[in-house]
Amino acid sequence: MKTVGAARLADLPPPPAGTTGWPWTEESAPLPDKMPDGSDWPRISIITPNYNYARYLETTIRSVLLQGYPNLEYIIQDDGSSDGSVDLIRRYEPHLAYWSTEPNSGQPAVINRGMRRSTGSILAYINSDDYYLPGAFEAVALHFHQHPEADLVYGRCWFVDENEQKIGDHLGRLSSLDELLDLWDIWWCKRQIVQPESFWRRRIYETVGDFRTDLHIAFDYEYWCRMLTAGAVFQELNYATACFRFQPMQKTSNATRTAGEELAVVERWLWDKNVPLAAKRRRELQAQWFYHNCFLSTVENSMQRDESKLRRWTRVVFVCARHPQILAAPPFRTRLRTVMGL
Repeated sequence: MKTVGAARLADLPPPPAGTTGWPWTEESAPLPDKMPDGSDWPRISIITPNYNYARYLETTIRSVLLQGYPNLEYIIQDDGSSDGSVDLIRRYEPHLAYWSTEPNSGQPAVINRGMRRSTGSILAYINSDDYYLPGAFEAVALHFHQHPEADLVYGRCWFVDENEQKIGDHLGRLSSLDELLDLWDIWWCKRQIVQPESFWRRRIYETVGDFRTDLHIAFDYEYWCRMLTAGAVFQELNYATACFRFQPMQKTSNATRTAGEELAVVERWLWDKNVPLAAKRRRELQAQWFYHNCFLSTVENSMQRDESKLRRWTRVVFVCARHPQILAAPPFRTRLRTVMGL
């Protein structure tokens, strides 16, 4: 597998007419051949899965290639696109370590193929509607070099709209398995890891293996659960590394399906006694899971059917009797008063 040196603007195809700024008319300055202490820069392998995202793909490609990073391995795995993506990838072929287009098999399977081909000591994947910010690879490589205990590093992520206008700024804050499993007070309360900001070492990849191909959205969340279960050390990097694009066609725009997959993933860990969780913390999270997955769904179904208060009370009492852990969930009493008109 070949590596790619730092590309310069003059080396790449000209940008589309009217595009300016990063990564069209601006680039990161090429890094020195060695790190500040004289060490070699670690090889960074980046995988981009793509399926019919030609509209955004070129931004992603250029944001990888224009990092000025001297030891880069960039792999693009197209999943059978029919929108011109393949022609676009071919334009950048001289700067890629590898690329292929194969019949559609789903995002996790495509990422797995790229990861298996990779040779870098630092790994990441970035979807073809997201992109990196200048200097990201340098900041990540230096952090890993200075913190040999770190297995996964996540940086600051900018939220952008479909036209690449910044609409938000995010830095996740979690480092333990019980924090990651807490969807309610941490993950869904803006302390989550946003996927394109994350980078991890090959050693943890070799420990946990592939992404699960039976998950449509939460496969990265489940992957991080496996990492922390295996003892991985997660660290934050207060440096803007990537942009997450909000656009109409993205899978995560389906909030109900995303939450459903995450709840299904969490269920396995919360009831597996081999998962290292303190007993009290396990009970707290199980109570939240029952509240969200059983109590709220019961209430919402009753309200959608416009059932009488008596019928709704009956349903609520039944589900609470069946799953008494619900009573320990912090939002239970407030929500009960609201839905029952108390």
